[in-house]
Amino acid sequence: MSDITFGCLRFVHACLARKGGSGDMLAKKDMLNDLCAGLCDALSISHNRRSLAEFQISKASLSSNDFLEYLRDHVIPRANSKLLDSSIQSFCWDRFVEEDFESFRSHLCVLGPSKECSVVLWKLFCVLSTTGMVIDSMQTAWLLHRLVSNVDDISRLHSRNLLPINTIQGQCDFWSLLDKVIQPFTDSSEESHLTALNNILSEVSEKHILKQGVMMKKGHLVKNWKERRFILYPGQLVYYTLDSKPILQGSCSITSRSVVQRVSGYSQYDHRFLVTCGETGKEFEISAPSSKARDEWIAHIQFSICHPGLTTLDHFLQKYECVNHVRMEQSCRSRLENSLLINSLRFHAHFGIFQDCFKRGHH
Repeated sequence: MSDITFGCLRFVHACLARKGGSGDMLAKKDMLNDLCAGLCDALSISHNRRSLAEFQISKASLSSNDFLEYLRDHVIPRANSKLLDSSIQSFCWDRFVEEDFESFRSHLCVLGPSKECSVVLWKLFCVLSTTGMVIDSMQTAWLLHRLVSNVDDISRLHSRNLLPINTIQGQCDFWSLLDKVIQPFTDSSEESHLTALNNILSEVSEKHILKQGVMMKKGHLVKNWKERRFILYPGQLVYYTLDSKPILQGSCSITSRSVVQRVSGYSQYDHRFLVTCGETGKEFEISAPSSKARDEWIAHIQFSICHPGLTTLDHFLQKYECVNHVRMEQSCRSRLENSLLINSLRFHAHFGIFQDCFKRGHH
């Protein structure tokens, strides 16, 4: 199962634990048995209620890790692997909506974000959440930061100050996240919004993809240009054929010794750039579909060169923590300066009173 599927199951387990009134995030076996019955039905396999009852027989309730262990041992091996992830994710979303229909109706039916965008955002939430129920302020800030970076017409969004990223505090459940993410982007196109969310979901779930897309690549031996699908991971750029079953054509290691730069000069491919492999020094000449796409690819590759092995989430959290640390220092310094100022004023006030008393006594 994929990370997304595990996240979706963890989320639904957390919903049952909360519904059962468990403060320690344990879900009762009878509730999990009903969940498994529906899950097995979605996977078109039989369900044996006794097998879950006898699993860790001394326990009446299971943690999310125990429940996932049960599914791995007793349910997943019997399911069709090709339909496994999509079927489980769809089932979990439907179950979540059924359990919290009032919130679903008020947010989706009244506010109007599309189901497609909401489902992708929910999957993203499930991957990011470690408890299944909430994500923290830094994860929320990172998500909004990445969404702004992916949605078209970024300058318009920034100029209207729709995303107060630096002011986000506390934990955020899914419905709160939906309000923060969907409402500020109501002016952006549905396709743009959905594409952005899917890109971020790929980034955090599929081996931490930093960027992917189709570009032209110049051959090393035969100097012709061919269309290839490129995927940038932390520390590696790989490219595949565009066939229905893509074939890996090559890779380029991205290290601190790698170089990425624009390529100038006349060519039928105007948006070229050059990537130099950090280990071998081999050069890859690539042409993006537009100048904007070229600049984005160069920026992402440069990010991987400067921060080898880091995902954009890791880097953002480091930067976010650094910014918060600087703000804390500034706040402490400001409080100290105010305290010194107050003490100084008190001293001068007392000194003035002392002078008045001295003058009166002298006279």
